[in-house]
Amino acid sequence: GTVTNVGTSYIESGGVSDVSFTGMTGGAATGFQNLASITINSGNLAFANGTNLSGVTSLTRAGSGTLNLADNNLALSALTVSSGTLTGSGNVTVTTGGSFNFGGPFNAAISGSGILITQSGVTTNIMPGFARSASLIGSRVWDNYGTVIFTPDAGTLSYFQIDDTTADGTAVFNNLAGSQFNINAAVNDTHTIGVGTLSRSEEHTSELQSHSYLV
Repeated sequence: GTVTNVGTSYIESGGVSDVSFTGMTGGAATGFQNLASITINSGNLAFANGTNLSGVTSLTRAGSGTLNLADNNLALSALTVSSGTLTGSGNVTVTTGGSFNFGGPFNAAISGSGILITQSGVTTNIMPGFARSASLIGSRVWDNYGTVIFTPDAGTLSYFQIDDTTADGTAVFNNLAGSQFNINAAVNDTHTIGVGTLSRSEEHTSELQSHSYLV
């Protein structure tokens, strides 16, 4: 069918299990043009390629399930992926002055392809819970120009994971010139794992060099 107007806010909660716009026959250009925020507290949501999501500035993926953005690019002032999976082939940019919260009481992942960009002035908090991970998987690239604060759970088995060690992916985290990656944990902890790539610019000092990590 045709999507005419989903409004300014889209929320899934209360047991909603699966919503897909991939089969719509019309409305990709206009049906979502007023949408400003997306909050998925449970279940799955899939957008169609070529959907106009240019007005979306806030996105939250919580609860189990997958939010698939398809090939659509987003520019956000607030991004939260506390659990479940955010995927797609488009670029996701958190704009200057914005915030990004990654991880929580359940496993959280950002997958697919395309680039995740956290611009200068963005503060990212990576906070996986006990025995949980915040994972960059698939072929997703994360270019960080802002400040990342990684605070693993005070217990054990709390990780920022680059790539899924069972999926043979090619994820990359780039800590670029002028950015910071701060690990808020004891220096003898090993909380960053993966088979992907973690790189830093030689033009600045990163806290990464004084902590244990595996790539």
